[in-house]
Amino acid sequence: MFPEVESGRFDEALERIDGLLLTGGYDLSPVEGIYVDVPPSPDPEDPRLKEKFRLDTEPERDAYELPLARRALDLDMPVFGICRGFQLLNVAAGGRLIADLKTDIRHRAFSDLVSSSHPIAPAVGSQMAEIYGEKDVPINSRHHQGATPDLLAPGLEATALAPDGIVEAMEDPKRPWRFAVQWHPERPEEAALYERDRALFRAFIEQTRKR
Repeated sequence: MFPEVESGRFDEALERIDGLLLTGGYDLSPVEGIYVDVPPSPDPEDPRLKEKFRLDTEPERDAYELPLARRALDLDMPVFGICRGFQLLNVAAGGRLIADLKTDIRHRAFSDLVSSSHPIAPAVGSQMAEIYGEKDVPINSRHHQGATPDLLAPGLEATALAPDGIVEAMEDPKRPWRFAVQWHPERPEEAALYERDRALFRAFIEQTRKR
């Protein structure tokens, strides 16, 4: 698994903030156990493995962000994950991932400028439904990894699914804000979605002010 880091290492930094935002970016390194479709005991630097699963990794970032996320969870801080942040939060909390999605729905972007798109169905009674309503909602999609509900960490629940059953939003109903989405609500290039998705950031900021 990922290298262990003393839990107190990040306390000084976390004491200065009211919530932790885990942003998008590279795939998590394929260390043993986190991916259900990667063979056991992989060599994370094996180029054949990276090619087969379309992996683009940054181990140095993993080594910092995973223990940081775990410590934030230990301290019960509000945490909001976006894309890679969704995946990192799930792994930090004890969940697993699919390294390379192969379904009938396109989740990967067409180009750096053009996202793919599909609807999601928010779960009744969830924070997700409070923000977006309970009808099908269109989102942008720029990821090739993800999770099904059975791969989520203990305590995390799927609160929005793509039509192929891939989790697009998850939250912990027993925590004030432990929430993550697979899409990119921060992209101003997609103006209509950006204006709508600002509600996610407002809800997160509101929660951090309660600490």
